[in-house]
Amino acid sequence: MANNNLPNRPNGFFDDFFGDGFFAPDRRGGRFPRIMKTDISQTDKDYTLKVDLPGFDKKNIHLNYDNGILTVSAQRDEFNDHENQAGELLMQERTTGRVSRSYRVPNVAVDQVKAAYDNGILTVTLPKQSGGNNNEITID
Repeated sequence: MANNNLPNRPNGFFDDFFGDGFFAPDRRGGRFPRIMKTDISQTDKDYTLKVDLPGFDKKNIHLNYDNGILTVSAQRDEFNDHENQAGELLMQERTTGRVSRSYRVPNVAVDQVKAAYDNGILTVTLPKQSGGNNNEITID
């Protein structure tokens, strides 16, 4: 039997909070909604990040690793193919601008990091430091 005394909840509120919506990229109408989706995996030897960056030129993608944080940034400049034969812009959905995202990836051998960009996917392999920074204290 349904409890009719409960107030009606806004449609999708709990779905957005507990489902995909809460952790989804910005839905506030940002310039690049739903990009930079990332898969992160690890083995005993390294971390691998696969970042979706469709439509970016490789020369406009930059990586920086500092204090255990990997930052991926990319910039897309203007498009030159928006005009019809009379030179009028009919519709514009593709955008220009800059995106950036940071990932906490500890104990990386920075001098051995490798990155490749193919078909809109940036793959970054970050080898783990051998020995790492072990902060565990043994109790005598």
